[in-house]
Amino acid sequence: MFDKISEKISQTAGIVKINGLIAQEERQINDYLLQIGEICYNKFPENPESLVANLVAQINGAKAKIAEYAEQVNKLKGVAKCEQCGMDIVLGNKFCSGCGTRVKDEAINTAEEGPVCMGCGASLASDVAFCTGCGQKVSP
Repeated sequence: MFDKISEKISQTAGIVKINGLIAQEERQINDYLLQIGEICYNKFPENPESLVANLVAQINGAKAKIAEYAEQVNKLKGVAKCEQCGMDIVLGNKFCSGCGTRVKDEAINTAEEGPVCMGCGASLASDVAFCTGCGQKVSP
């Protein structure tokens, strides 16, 4: 029991840390956008496109970092995003509970080791009565 609590605390600390990194990148994007606005407003220097292009590249880099951090948070939570509707899907599920779209095999296969459904092979939590992959009743 203490191991589960310790694991949950560690997971939560990791999520808080990554969310802090996301907020930091978002603040940096806002700083870049302010700089772009100032450049465009003042039209200085004579060719602002070169400076604007550099800032746009930095914004794109920060957005890429945010996407990576969000992926890390999802991994720590044990979820993947549905490509169709964007809802969180618990790793191991074969279908999205939001729109019913079938999950790609690579998302299914990233679930942690443990009990599996005898009907479809999806990973199961230890305390479930029905499989979230196919709906079959789980035998004890």
